[in-house]
Amino acid sequence: MSTPPEPSGQSSSKTSPGGGLWRWLTSTLLRSSTDTEPTGEARPNARRFDYAVQRLTSPVVRCFILAVVVTGLLTVLGTSILNNYHARAHHHFDSASYRYSAILLYYNSVGQRWTSIVSLLQQKDSLDLVVRLLLYPKSLTKFHGHLAVQVPLMTLFCSLALWYTYKRTGTFVYGVAALSCIALFGTVYHPVQGLMDYWKDNLAVWLLGSALLSWYLSEGATRRGWGFLCGVMLSMLALQRVVVAFYGTAIFLPLIAVALVQRYRDGTWRRLVGDALAFGIVPLVVASFLVLTQAKGIIHYYGVAGYDYAPPSAIADYLWNHPFATRSAFRYGLLAFLVLPAIVQVTSSTGRAGYLVSAFWPIFAFLALVIATKAKYHSFSAVLLVLTVTAVCRLVPSHLSASSIQKLALTLISVAIIGGVAQVRYYSAQTEQYVERNAHYRKLFRELGDIVAKRPAGTGVGFFFDEAFALVELQLYFDRGNRPSPRTLRYFSSVHPSYYRASFGDTPPEEIAESLIAKMEKDVGMVAVVPSQIEDFARRVQLLPGVPGVPVPVQVNGRILRHIQASPLWRATHYLTSEVYGPLLVFQLSATPLSQEEKWGSLNYQTPIVGLNLVTAVAPGVRQLGYSSPVSCPPRWLNGVSYQGIGAGDRVAFSLLTDRSTEVMLRAGVKPGSTKAGTHCSVVVRHAGTDQRFHFSGEGELTVPLQLQPGLNEVEIRSADQADVPPPTGEARPPIFELCSPHLLPVGTDAKGK
Repeated sequence: MSTPPEPSGQSSSKTSPGGGLWRWLTSTLLRSSTDTEPTGEARPNARRFDYAVQRLTSPVVRCFILAVVVTGLLTVLGTSILNNYHARAHHHFDSASYRYSAILLYYNSVGQRWTSIVSLLQQKDSLDLVVRLLLYPKSLTKFHGHLAVQVPLMTLFCSLALWYTYKRTGTFVYGVAALSCIALFGTVYHPVQGLMDYWKDNLAVWLLGSALLSWYLSEGATRRGWGFLCGVMLSMLALQRVVVAFYGTAIFLPLIAVALVQRYRDGTWRRLVGDALAFGIVPLVVASFLVLTQAKGIIHYYGVAGYDYAPPSAIADYLWNHPFATRSAFRYGLLAFLVLPAIVQVTSSTGRAGYLVSAFWPIFAFLALVIATKAKYHSFSAVLLVLTVTAVCRLVPSHLSASSIQKLALTLISVAIIGGVAQVRYYSAQTEQYVERNAHYRKLFRELGDIVAKRPAGTGVGFFFDEAFALVELQLYFDRGNRPSPRTLRYFSSVHPSYYRASFGDTPPEEIAESLIAKMEKDVGMVAVVPSQIEDFARRVQLLPGVPGVPVPVQVNGRILRHIQASPLWRATHYLTSEVYGPLLVFQLSATPLSQEEKWGSLNYQTPIVGLNLVTAVAPGVRQLGYSSPVSCPPRWLNGVSYQGIGAGDRVAFSLLTDRSTEVMLRAGVKPGSTKAGTHCSVVVRHAGTDQRFHFSGEGELTVPLQLQPGLNEVEIRSADQADVPPPTGEARPPIFELCSPHLLPVGTDAKGK
């Protein structure tokens, strides 16, 4: 990078305030290139040591040092937040998947590095993995290994931001102010979606920002060196993160069009071919490579497998009300950073409209593109951060004196400090709450990790309650040093219906389940983890937007659950409690059929479990594995009594597990609900494939003996009547009758359980 010509701004050495540290700081930030650059006559006679010192204080070196300082501060802050969180809570799904893939790549590439690199280049979003495998393979196994690529990219971006503002003003102080706006963004402080966590977008955004700044420095691609760098940055962006490259290309097209028009008006279009080649030769080669090797996979991923799409109005609301965007420190601070320099541009000079448009265009174009593509783009804040820095750099008031620029810059830095302190205080408290909410995940995944680590080597794992395989493996790897096996088979499961469509096309759910079961039952010794009640899984899936009816994941996993619970080939080995997933059962595939006693005998039955709504413990040797209540009529407690409403079409279901033939008694009070005109109601209890109907006139007591067989016993309670009174206002599905304190008792006990 060559030293630019004398900048147009005034030298700041005449305006720097005196005094100790302040003098040194401002002289460093405001010194122009003529302060330290030796003249042509002086160089031959200068001592080598003096010349080295002079070179170390050159603008290029000072620019790089400041960039390293800014990057270092962000890195230290971000990694400390991550370390504090992950010491107490679980790994996040997206970053965990990326880390696990990197670890597997390291072990799979031993002895065949170049083969792995060729394979990686045919996969989307693989640039950082290629660079790490090529230059520093061990980084693939490190928790913060991605920073080996991200930190240099951040340093490059910060250097270009500082250099661009220095070239236009002769000072670095405004560049430091532009970079300081990073402190306003919530993504800097978040423990899961933080700027230093391993998200592909966190590496890609710096390439997008560097491409924009290189374009500005190239002055419309007329300076071929900068134009070439811009093209290289865009090419690397496409290899690192396709979605950011898509938004970035759309942002660049109008800038290129404006440059072409300007070239024609200025009469410099004759050099256009050479400039276009310098800018476009690398992007053209990379684009051709992507079309030949990745286009089909990219279209399939975003067009078929992609999820979290929503109407444009919903996306706009998502962007405006996102937790990162709602903080006052962010909104008002961002407004100050963009409006103050813009006002200075408009009021202090003429002919600056082009700078205003080119500064604000990337920000508004990006947000409009996210809305137009109907994508809930989770990393939009990181992209917006970089685009904001480039916008503030573009708004640099180069026509002002050094002292005026210094005043504006210090004002912006003050805004960043105030906003940053507010964000730190807010997100510190949020992180603690986030840790408390997610600590149970860590406990569960460690328990699962211990279980799956004991299975026979080379056998598979099926997690049919969530996409948690990478989370469990990372928990084992980083907490206990358990090396993941490259030969481990993972059986498909997802909460996203689009993923099933991408992997199985239009295959009916029943056939998908049967194909997975057939594949699993060839893998003796494999471990399967399933929810004890499919309703627990269904509730998680149906919380996702745009999932009507019975989603494919619920149908597939429900079929797998029923098969595993009934099949004599699967031994129940563990029962795990989970705050978010409900009770989970762990099964292991046996080589030979098992009796019911052998299938269920490994569980500890002597410690009864009290269900959500079963207020008395189950009989000895009997364990309740789940309780499912209607969503429209959840259980409620009043004065120590539980009330479970059951509306038309609703049912209460629970599972009882026993290792022997035994009998228990189901008891509950019954009272008519708000949709019954009279006092009568009919209750149906289904058990062992048989329905028993009970009629009540007014309040009464339901007493049903349940003859349990070894294994899993399903019990359902539902209404045999229809509602005959309009539902009260505000109640979507009020109960036909209510069960009061339903509970299970051993046979021979009285109503009080004695």
